[in-house]
Amino acid sequence: MKKAIALILIAAMAAAFGACGVKVEYGPKLESNTARVYTAGDRLSSFVIDGVKIEGTVPGTASMDNAADGRTSLANVDNSVVYFVSEQGVDPLGTAVFSEEISFDGRTACYLEGNKLMRYTLDTRSAEPILEGVFSVAQLAISPHGQTVAMTGVLEDEGVTTAVFIIGKDGAKRVFEGEERSVIAITDDGSVYYTLDRKDKTLCVFSDGEEHTISSDIGGASVFNFTSDLSELCYYTAGGVNRLFKLADKSDTELCTGFGYTAKTDRYSISWGEAPVYINDVTSFINGLFLCRSGQEGGYTWDLGVLSAKGIKWIVKEAEDYSVIEEKNCVVWISGGKLQRTGFGGKTKLLAENAVDMAVAETGDIYYRSDAKSLFVIKNFKKPVKLDSGVSSIAGCGKYCFYIKDKPIGGGAETEGRLFRTEGAEGTDMQVNAALFGKRSGHLLIYADPEKTEGELLYRLLFTHDGEAFTAEFAGVRI
Repeated sequence: MKKAIALILIAAMAAAFGACGVKVEYGPKLESNTARVYTAGDRLSSFVIDGVKIEGTVPGTASMDNAADGRTSLANVDNSVVYFVSEQGVDPLGTAVFSEEISFDGRTACYLEGNKLMRYTLDTRSAEPILEGVFSVAQLAISPHGQTVAMTGVLEDEGVTTAVFIIGKDGAKRVFEGEERSVIAITDDGSVYYTLDRKDKTLCVFSDGEEHTISSDIGGASVFNFTSDLSELCYYTAGGVNRLFKLADKSDTELCTGFGYTAKTDRYSISWGEAPVYINDVTSFINGLFLCRSGQEGGYTWDLGVLSAKGIKWIVKEAEDYSVIEEKNCVVWISGGKLQRTGFGGKTKLLAENAVDMAVAETGDIYYRSDAKSLFVIKNFKKPVKLDSGVSSIAGCGKYCFYIKDKPIGGGAETEGRLFRTEGAEGTDMQVNAALFGKRSGHLLIYADPEKTEGELLYRLLFTHDGEAFTAEFAGVRI
């Protein structure tokens, strides 16, 4: 019995610390983001969450601003008509709405309508004014759970004087004068908030009644990436350098140069502009995974490292594609045709050569397509096993790998093949003529039956969230 207990403890320690004693923490992946679909014929935007179509549509092409949990979103049409999208439905906020923002938890939205600063809450599916007589808004910051709002703007009776107001349960209080400084993030109790001086690009934090200057070298990037409790901040300085600030000890550490974001979620965690992005339900960057992107659109490569209090230890360099397998404490990635596995301690093992692309199922099975268009599976990091041939593209979803085969060689978006799904050692014909795959907000999209209509290439679009069933379908969709 003692031996069995000892083995259990050793296994638990191995799971906790991963490869080579490296401990990595994870936050929930954003696999339930609200996805928007625009149908060209109807000129309507519809919404899908977890593969299920939400009741209600929006006229026109809506741009999306997802909350950190991914289950609610603001949909903006023509930069003035805004809707709140949730599993409960699509609620119009107004037809002349500006400066809209959604909270970290996705249950509150604030916006300017007329001369009133409004706050919508999902619990009541209604909005009420929290500040009246507003002439304009330059910046809004909502606390993570919507209890406090910081507004940088102008009141109607004060001419062109810009000020910062913090609006909590006790009403509004003025904290700054002048048009240069704004609040970009604030806690629910209002005791901690971060400010940016637009003129000299100085970034500061207010905590415990004191002001601390984080950086006077923000430059033109103005990119801010917060943990959910605002205790840590990853930001860009001039020249695109990522730095990490920790509120607890006021430390400020350089991470890397390039477009960086955390790998703790499936969503980019960096925002261009002066609006911050919160990490989904994660309180610390430390002991997480950090990525840095290089190259141009269509030709990106990725460096992945383990972030600790000592900085970043890079374990993957110039990956063309990658997937983190949390249960195995490793990263599977492709570079130069080589499919490799790297543990969080940095040890790398070659899994296969001549790999064109890859997909990883939630079971941990690794699929890859060879340069000869053959599909292989690797189970438990053992020898690859061939599953099928004539495969043009693959995509992972749930416990499956979907793939398209028998598509003409060199066939583009206008040509189709047959859609299959791996089931054990075989592929199951899904009875769908598929042209290509897409990934959006944790969903797998299958573009089927391409047809040119009035010079525009349109598809029948199928959604699946877990790979088990096609739960939403749309006609007349363009890519």
